[in-house]
Amino acid sequence: MDEKKLAAEIFENLKNGKTLSILSLLLTKGEDTKTKILKMTKTPFLNSIGRELGKLLVAESWKYERLKDLWKEGGRDEKLIVISALGKLSKKDYTNTKNFIMDILEDIRDWEICDQLALRVIVNLVVKNPDEMFDVMLKWLKSEDLWIRRLAVATQ
Repeated sequence: MDEKKLAAEIFENLKNGKTLSILSLLLTKGEDTKTKILKMTKTPFLNSIGRELGKLLVAESWKYERLKDLWKEGGRDEKLIVISALGKLSKKDYTNTKNFIMDILEDIRDWEICDQLALRVIVNLVVKNPDEMFDVMLKWLKSEDLWIRRLAVATQ
């Protein structure tokens, strides 16, 4: 499956508020990209879709709201696509990306999502505003939530 075409289909579904359609789209069209043993969609494939989606979303006013819907309703694959899209968006829109991250912190529940978020999004926010982000990360280091602490550590 061509990542650009799939990203365009996901974009259209997001635009029309059809988050559940995206979930079934990924199940059907990503089947041939799954690993043999674990039957998981390969991360590079999802990252590629997310980067293409991020390019399409840059000018859209509704992007963060719909990405949040996808994040909340989706599983691993959807979260990795959102993270890669945010990687693109975080280079252009510091404030809204940071607010998005603050809203989804409690949803981080595994190392893969945590580390991908740190390496693809948080580092871009640190580059844009190091003083504020270092203050935020110091607070994260004191969190009782181990995934929030890990997010701060994985960013460094």
